[in-house]
Order: sequence, then structure tokens, then C-alpha cells
Amino acid sequence: FMSSYQSGIGYPARETWFDSLRSVLTLVAQFAALLAGFQAFGVIVGFGIAAVVTGVFVWLSVRPSPKIPTKRTVDRTFEYARYSVPSSFLNRFYQSADPLLIRSFAGASAVGYYTLASQLGQPGALFASAINSVLSVKSSGVDSVGGDVRRDLVNSATYSGVISVPILFGAFAIADSVMQSGLFGSTFANAPGAVLIGIALMQVLNAYQKPFDSAIAGVDRPDIIFRVSLLVTIIYVPAAVGFGHLYGLLGVIAGTVIAETVRLVAYQYMAVRLFDGAVFPKPVGHQLLAAGVMFGVVEGVSQAMNLDQIIPLALIINTGAVVYFLSLLLISQH
Repeated sequence: FMSSYQSGIGYPARETWFDSLRSVLTLVAQFAALLAGFQAFGVIVGFGIAAVVTGVFVWLSVRPSPKIPTKRTVDRTFEYARYSVPSSFLNRFYQSADPLLIRSFAGASAVGYYTLASQLGQPGALFASAINSVLSVKSSGVDSVGGDVRRDLVNSATYSGVISVPILFGAFAIADSVMQSGLFGSTFANAPGAVLIGIALMQVLNAYQKPFDSAIAGVDRPDIIFRVSLLVTIIYVPAAVGFGHLYGLLGVIAGTVIAETVRLVAYQYMAVRLFDGAVFPKPVGHQLLAAGVMFGVVEGVSQAMNLDQIIPLALIINTGAVVYFLSLLLISQH
């Protein structure tokens, strides 16, 4: 709560750094607790220790003085929370429903495939989140003085997908090899590469909708976010259940992709109404083109290599990253 407070008063970078500190302390504390013989309970102990230690540092950096809120503060908070709280519940349900549906339609092993693919696609999501946590604060400040939020929205949309886009195109080329590599153990020897492609596509859509979510929240329109979330949930449930019943794991993922596409289209429509036009910056096209070049290189090289081994697989992944960023450097001035 205090970490979010820091972001709200104009220090979003501190929130990110303190969250990073908590992650590092969690890993160290959990490892120490496991060595001390706490076994599985050590994971909980480590997380608790890290949360308390980080909380002390956050409090020292903020030192908030408790105050009784005025009626105006209560009224404004209620006005915002009556939409933002239901939106949070809808998003929590939406994010946790996939594994439950997958287990129902495809079994526990399919949940493992989904979890692995989600972790592999996580870097793109983390990068987008880091950008857009700043946008929410900045757009709120700009809007409060009557400024134009569109410029900041366009800037954030420009870079939100810079990591998730090449992950998607890389998945198109070598998804099977990555999912079935020995790096993750024999449990995933039959993991379908299409799962990684679907998750990577979800991450791209999610990356590009995050700027709209942050900007709309920043201009005090949580009602719009709630209505979009409700629409997406209404579409997601029958789509994921229907396709999941027919196609199992891939069907549930397809339902989520459909829902995320609807969310992005809805936010673009709202951008026309709120921010004077849809948002598709030219550098996004450059990123797609650079990722296409990377796909061609990776696809060609992969045909001449045995990707069953970890070292060749790591080599081709690094080659793809170098090709993508070099291509982007040549194509785009951004």
C-alpha cells in the first residue's frame, strides 16, 4: 500500500525499485529458510520476512503521517473505488480462470504447459508493466492541469511491445524446440509449441492495451475500465468454456486471445472519444518489421541446426535477439 502511495505522489520508479528489492530479498530468504530445514513452509517464511523488511524501508522513505480524511476525500475516493474495486475483482477472476478451465478440460499436465509458456512470455509483460506504471501517474498529473494526455499515451504505446513482439515471432519459429527442450525436464517432452505461440500473442495484446488502461485511469475514468472489463469477461467466459470443451488447452487460450482482442479494440474506440483518435504509432510497425526479419533468420538457421541440445537452442535465441535489435536500429529512428 505504501509502495503504491509513492507512485501516486509522483515517484513510480521508487515503487518499481522497492518491488525489485522485495523480489531479491524473497529469493534470498526462501533459500536460507529451505537450507535451515523449513522445507515447503520455508517458501512462506521467506516471503514473509522479505515483505516485512521491505515494508520497513518503504515506510522510512515515505514516513506518512496519519490523518483523518475530509468528507471531500472520502467522497472522491468512493467515487473512484465504486468502479475500480469491481474492475479489480473482474480482472482477478479473469486472470485466474485460465488454469482452472484448463485443468477441467485438459488435466493437470496441460496446466503445467500453460504455466511454463506463461513464464517464458513474462519478460515482455514485465517490460510493458514497468512503462505503464509511470504513465498512470503522469497522465493523472497532466490531466489535472488541463494538459493533453495523448502524447504520453502514444509514447507508452510506442515501446510497450518492444520485447513481447520478438518473443511472439520467435515462438512462431522455434516454439516446439523451446517448450520440449531438456532444460525444463522430461515432464514437458510432449508440450505443444502452439501453447507458447498463444501465450505470446496474449502478451502482445496485453502489452498494447496496458497504455490505454493506465491513461484512462489517469484521467479519472475508472467507469470506462470497469465497463470494458465487464464486456471482456462476458465474452471470455463462453468463448473459453466453449472452445475449451472442444479443443482443451488450446481452446481456452483461444478464448483468452479473443477476449484480449476485444479489450484492445474497445480501448482504441475509447481513445477516439477521449484522446482525439486511435493510437497506432509508426514505430510499432517498425518493431513488427524487425521481428519479421528476425523470424526469417531464426527459421532459416533452425533448419540447419539440431535444437534438441541446450547450447544450439540458446545460440539461436541469442542470434534472434541480436538480429531483431540490429534490424530495429536500422529501420527505426526510435
